[in-house]
Amino acid sequence: MRSLGSLLRGGFVPNREQVFFQAYSEVPSLKFVDIEKRKRRPVDYIFKPHEHDDLDKYYLWPYFPGKRIEAVILTKPIPFFPQGKKLQLVDGALRYKDLIIYNEEMIYMFPTFFRPVYIGDY
Repeated sequence: MRSLGSLLRGGFVPNREQVFFQAYSEVPSLKFVDIEKRKRRPVDYIFKPHEHDDLDKYYLWPYFPGKRIEAVILTKPIPFFPQGKKLQLVDGALRYKDLIIYNEEMIYMFPTFFRPVYIGDY
């Protein structure tokens, strides 16, 4: 799964009060407070992501490398799939007929769209 550091370098802006997880943990370990915006001045981060120790060890969702994904929850709308519902994977992929197939690698590549659900979770 892409780390928080990778997402920030790609232009991702966290939501206020959003929490982030370390690998193998279901307990959040980092919380985004807010972005302080001032008129006619550059944006100041209260979060200060560039001064943090290592943002590559934090993730948007609980992340268990090596554990098989059972389902996903869509966090943003994608055509042909309902948003916010738990969607079961078939043979390790999210499928709509034979037209659209999102495998585990693609699910991990786009954590802003897919929240992985592992066996025994949720």
